[in-house]
Formats: sequence, C-alpha cells, structure tokens
Amino acid sequence: MSAVAPARSTACWRIDRAIAEMVRVAAPGGRIGVIVRALDLPQWWNLDLPGSIRAKIAPPPQSVAGNGVADASLYRRMRRAGLTDLQCFPFLVTFDRPGGPIWRYREDAVLSLLTEDELVIWRNVREEAASDGTLMMAHPLHCAVGTKPRA
Repeated sequence: MSAVAPARSTACWRIDRAIAEMVRVAAPGGRIGVIVRALDLPQWWNLDLPGSIRAKIAPPPQSVAGNGVADASLYRRMRRAGLTDLQCFPFLVTFDRPGGPIWRYREDAVLSLLTEDELVIWRNVREEAASDGTLMMAHPLHCAVGTKPRA
C-alpha cells in the first residue's frame, strides 16, 4: 500500500465528517452549501497562446495537500450525507487583477512550467491582453448545495 492511501482515506473521513456536522447543526429544511477547489478541471487564461503552451498551463496548480478533497467527489459525498434537492455544479471564478495574491500564485505556477522560448511568448501575449483590457484568468471550483430533510 502506498503512503498516499492513508492520507486520502483520512481526507475522505474528514470531509464526510465535516459535511455530517453541517447537516447535524442545520435546521430541518435548512440549506447547506460547500465549495471546494477543482483540481480535476482545467484553469483558463484569456490569452492567445499556442496549443502546446495551453496544454501545459490548463491543469490548475495542485495546491491541496494529499489529504485534501478538491474534486467532483464532493457531489457524491453531499448525496451520501442525506441531502435532498441537491444542486451540483462546477464554477469558474474569474480574476482580472494581476497584482492580486491569487493571480500571482497562479501565474507564478504557470511561469515555472514554461521554457525560456515559451516565456517570451507568454510575456508578449500577456502584455498585449493587458494593453487591450482583456487580461483575465479563471480557475475551477466544485459547488454543491442541498437541503436537510425535514423528517
């Protein structure tokens, strides 16, 4: 068995326990919503980049510890917790302020993946988008909202 398996099962237990606690404290008929990062969906940059660079930068930074839950398993977990009227959906949160901490973190992760030649392309395309006011990026989240049963 790999060293990752125990951490993953611990994470599953923790998120399931957290959802169960939200259900426990909610009033009957109350709504419970959970949002997690989506490491299983691509991030998106509004830049006119070659496909080879896009392929490198599409995966979001794997910024969740080995025992974290950041995938579509959220939906099954909410259902197993007994929530009804479950609404599950991926969501993109957009950023258009390159000076912000989330932008910096994400762009730094991208820059670390690129070769020197690709960095030149990135910087030129990024500068063009910034100058015409279309510089933005989006990263994915998984969202789920459900209702605690009344009885």
